[in-house]
Amino acid sequence: MTLGMNNPEAEHVDFGFLRGIIKNKPKALPVNIDMLYEINGHFLIGEWKAANEKISEGQKIALKALSKEPKFIVLIIYGISNWQGTVVDKIYKVQDNTLKLVGTGINDLKALIQKWASHVQSS
Repeated sequence: MTLGMNNPEAEHVDFGFLRGIIKNKPKALPVNIDMLYEINGHFLIGEWKAANEKISEGQKIALKALSKEPKFIVLIIYGISNWQGTVVDKIYKVQDNTLKLVGTGINDLKALIQKWASHVQSS
């Protein structure tokens, strides 16, 4: 079995079957994360969105909460990456309940990841 997301025909998971499973939060559903790195207990999370795609309310809540954790960095990446290619328009860091523009383009994304990795490998 191969684990990977290189399949352009892969479907997103429909979590609707879990609606109501948490009794005191019946509307709560899992959220998916598009990109996740872990090094030495530090996490870099990236949520990819197309130019006109909205972040769901559940994702907003989860990503804001994760961004407040000391070993988590949360990025919102506007662009696409699929079997046809990769385009990165803008990269935002979720910080203090706001979005801070931290880069534009694929080279900025790669540099951010490398800088993060270098920092957490030395800590």
